[in-house]
Amino acid sequence: MEGEVERKKLFFTDAKYSHNWELMERLKFLQYVSQVSGFKVTKVQLKVIYGLFSSSPVTSDQQYFLIWCRNACKENTLNLTEVGSFLSDLIDNGEMKIASMPLIGLCFIQDYFLSLNENSKNLRKIAVAPKEEEK
Repeated sequence: MEGEVERKKLFFTDAKYSHNWELMERLKFLQYVSQVSGFKVTKVQLKVIYGLFSSSPVTSDQQYFLIWCRNACKENTLNLTEVGSFLSDLIDNGEMKIASMPLIGLCFIQDYFLSLNENSKNLRKIAVAPKEEEK
């Protein structure tokens, strides 16, 4: 195992900061670095980050990853098309299952779908005419 580090999650009952708080702080740091520098998170980096979250024994880690992706895309720190394409690849490869995806993931996929279709002018906003009341 030379050169490899085995990761284990530690759960402390009297910890100053929760596991989830620490995850979000680290992801916010990545977002900050991206905002103040020329560094852009691409599919390559997303794959590494997702790999860490998906291999975690803490089941809520995937949800925090998706929350971060959605928020970072809304703030234009991450590219919605890049992240949506990455998630689509995971779904196509069977690495991510839509049936077990948290609600935030489904909302993100919806955002991505709407963005793609609005940009390509495939969606049209059409108002339905109100029905006339029968006398």
